[in-house]
Amino acid sequence: MRLSAILVTLAVLVPAAATQAQSLDSNIKAFNGTITEYDYDFATGTLSKPLPSPASAPAVIYDNTAGNGFFFTPGPGFKQMDWGTVTTAGHDGVTAFQIGYATDQMAPVSMNIWFTSGGAGTLGFGTQGTTIAAFGLSGLPGSVSGGVEAYLINVALGSFCFILPDGDVGYAYELMDTDTGPLLIGPPNEAGVDNAFDRYDLADAYIGTFWFGGSPFASFHMQLTGHESYVDFGAACAGNGGFSPQLTMSGCACSGGSITLDLTDGEGGAPFALAFDLGLGGPTLGNGCTIDVGWPSAYFIFLGTLPGAGPGGGAFNATTGVPLSPGVVFNMQALISDSTTGIITSNGVEVSIAP
Repeated sequence: MRLSAILVTLAVLVPAAATQAQSLDSNIKAFNGTITEYDYDFATGTLSKPLPSPASAPAVIYDNTAGNGFFFTPGPGFKQMDWGTVTTAGHDGVTAFQIGYATDQMAPVSMNIWFTSGGAGTLGFGTQGTTIAAFGLSGLPGSVSGGVEAYLINVALGSFCFILPDGDVGYAYELMDTDTGPLLIGPPNEAGVDNAFDRYDLADAYIGTFWFGGSPFASFHMQLTGHESYVDFGAACAGNGGFSPQLTMSGCACSGGSITLDLTDGEGGAPFALAFDLGLGGPTLGNGCTIDVGWPSAYFIFLGTLPGAGPGGGAFNATTGVPLSPGVVFNMQALISDSTTGIITSNGVEVSIAP
């Protein structure tokens, strides 16, 4: 049996069986020089020096500053898997991520970055979970000197932002170059020293969980920034049968991206419209329902009659592109001409296009 097959078998049987000896592996490369940072525009594949972050920059929703352990699985390169937890920090789209790597390859570097979701029990020790998104990066900087050099790359996704559920998240570096490895955080780092794992030859790779002499585990560098696209406000007003129409939004609200609108629990066959405005605050109608978007400046789009039949059976769904500029915030609400109550209103939704 080939050595690689034996190691894969051992990894499956005893995935936590790494020892302190691996901390001496010659493929762990210590780096104590300057880490160079670049911004990478995913849409164009171009690099630039980072600009100061604007005041409206998206919030960091995950920053892998604590070791978790990581896992290797065979593939077109190797998927170097790691995992962590995204807290319920109020986000519905990842708009950028930061990776770190070290290389002594003088040619440009290429890699794929994968994101998965699932419970810790499925992500731990290498099960990949459900793939959420994958991004191919090319033309990343290599070594100038031919020695080991390290980089942080801020990947701006633009309209390619993706939805990442709160909770356990997995991510993977899939390196295409034999002389490039992810930066490690956690042991055995010392002050001012960064480390990179640099072993991608299937003939002698260790396939399994890897740590350095005990807990805590070492881990891969990863930072995620997210954006809260939708915030509900106001209260829906009940109509025929006591049903209150509910307006929900989903999808990454990024300039050039697409968003989906769902209106449910209305009266089927009733005329309806959507109201939009940059501001808030409208009149209370005679039946006690409130128009919560700005008034009288609100812009109305009449959409005919609500598909479906009967009280609570009306629903409308539509997906549309986002033609608005980054950073625009507007408010929207649905109005339905209910057969028994008159004009009733849904809850309002504040929509914020990622800056």
